[in-house]
Amino acid sequence: MANLSSFDLAAVVAFGAVIGRAILGYTPTLAAGALGLVTLLVLQALTGQLRRFPRGRAAVNNKAYLLMAGEEFITANLKRTHVSESELLSRLRLSGVRNRSEIACVILEPTGRSAFCAPGCPLNRSSWRMSPAPN
Repeated sequence: MANLSSFDLAAVVAFGAVIGRAILGYTPTLAAGALGLVTLLVLQALTGQLRRFPRGRAAVNNKAYLLMAGEEFITANLKRTHVSESELLSRLRLSGVRNRSEIACVILEPTGRSAFCAPGCPLNRSSWRMSPAPN
C-alpha cells in the first residue's frame, strides 16, 4: 500500500531518532547507532511477517470504523476512535458536503483518512472489513 500504517510511521520516526542521536549525541557511538538501527530493522521485519497471519494483522493494523450511517452519528465508534462530532462535521465541510443528507455513510479508514459514501449506491457490509455499528 502507498499509505503508511501507524506502526510504519512510528518505525520511521524511531529510525530518524536513532540516526540523529548517533550522529549528534554525546555518548552514543557509531556502533551503538548501527546496533539500534539493526534492532529496529529486525523488529520491522518481524512485524511484517506477523501481518501475514490474521491475529498478527489485527495486532499491528488498525480496523476501519463506521462513524456515520445516514445522518446519524455512531457515537460508540466516535468515542472508540477519539473523533468528535465537530471534527467529523469539519471533515464533511472540507470535502464539499453541504448537508448531512448528502452522505450515506462515513468510514474512518485504517490510515486515518475519512471515506464518504454517497446515498443511492448499495453498500455491501460483508465485503468490507470494518467494525459493525453497535446495536
